Amino acid sequence: MYINLDSVQLTSPLRFSHIAKMLNNQLELSGNFYTGNIKHNFMGGYSFSQMFRDSYTGYTKAPTNDRLNPKYDVYGPGLYSVVAVNNPYSMGYMSSKFSKAIVTKDYSHGIYFQNLIELNDKFKVLLAGRYDFYKYMRANSIDNQGKEINTLPTYDGKREYHRGDQIGYSTVTNASFTYRAGIVYLPIPDLSIYASAASYYRPDRTFASANNVYLNKKGKEIDINNIKNLFDPENGYQFEVGTRYSHKDIFQASASIFYIRKNDVVRNFGKLNVGTDSEPVSKNVIGQISGEEAKGFDIELTLTPTSYSSINFGYSYTDTKTKEIEPNPFIKVDTQNITLVPHNTFYAYGSIFVPKGIFQGLAYNLSVSFMDKVYTNYAKTMSYSSYCLTDMGVSYPFRNGVRLSLNVNNIFDKKYSNQAIYGTQRVPGMPRNYMVSLSYSLK
Repeated sequence: MYINLDSVQLTSPLRFSHIAKMLNNQLELSGNFYTGNIKHNFMGGYSFSQMFRDSYTGYTKAPTNDRLNPKYDVYGPGLYSVVAVNNPYSMGYMSSKFSKAIVTKDYSHGIYFQNLIELNDKFKVLLAGRYDFYKYMRANSIDNQGKEINTLPTYDGKREYHRGDQIGYSTVTNASFTYRAGIVYLPIPDLSIYASAASYYRPDRTFASANNVYLNKKGKEIDINNIKNLFDPENGYQFEVGTRYSHKDIFQASASIFYIRKNDVVRNFGKLNVGTDSEPVSKNVIGQISGEEAKGFDIELTLTPTSYSSINFGYSYTDTKTKEIEPNPFIKVDTQNITLVPHNTFYAYGSIFVPKGIFQGLAYNLSVSFMDKVYTNYAKTMSYSSYCLTDMGVSYPFRNGVRLSLNVNNIFDKKYSNQAIYGTQRVPGMPRNYMVSLSYSLK
């Protein structure tokens, strides 16, 4: 794709602002007791959090043929103007304002208990449980057409709204019980073997939007006008078995295998044409999937052949699949090849320093890391390519506690992208870069 870099177009100073007020509290009791020769280390308590957040936005742009009309959030003669990068000059002002407020209340309650049981020097068992209740509220008002909407109007484009415009709240409530259990066995001091099982719960707080199409677990479109909770809360469980071994200070190794099951997962199928050929309409298709599973393993090795050198290796493989997804009229999903997480990741790190001589204390390190390709939605319309990065560093100590360091990151100047908070955005990775630092120690 050709990108013109000699000029930029001024399109939209999208304006947003958030005011968040938070309150958190936790009451916890912990201690230990014995039943015979078995020691119990217990912990239990109650946690509470709330967040009241008022979010103000101004995203509506004036059209090109009416760019001076102040009824829009973004307007002015400079809107849509093209400005040269070299010797730029103004094409006129752009003004922006807040047009609506999104007023939300977020409550979370949790009651939990945990017991770490020390059966003897070789066996330890962990049992834990938690009950969570979640409530999410968003204020409603009436728009100019008499329809109920999940926003409140602002006044004079400022960051304020009148409570008199509010007619109530849309509310989503979720509750769930989760557990954790594990056992550790130490046949010898240098070797440990463990197994664990746990469940999880993630509350859903999706409110319907006319810009989206929503699908239930059966692949059917949801009637957003006749439903309270749009989606069920996400839940699941995982199992893991692993071991760790160390031999003096020379060798350490750990390995584990795992299985993760997710139920009622909400996924973005991508932005698709859901209209007719004569009247195409582009909307986000969001659906709840009955299940996803991930299984894999990871290995980590640490070698310290001498007191002045070390090598670290790590590799992880994850195989993800979508299970029990129902056919729908919007998209065909390849359930055997969905890489919402990378299949393979790898890293290697080595360091060495000179123990004596004229260059005593000179240290050198080299690292290599690899990330596999990742798709961000089921339509496979966007992905992050795989990449491998190499970094290097060297440092030297001078007298009186002064150390000079030089790091070169991304030595081979690889082009790659990092994932952003939102799935439709990407952050370009740093090109080759250098960092020189000077440190001083009092010791």
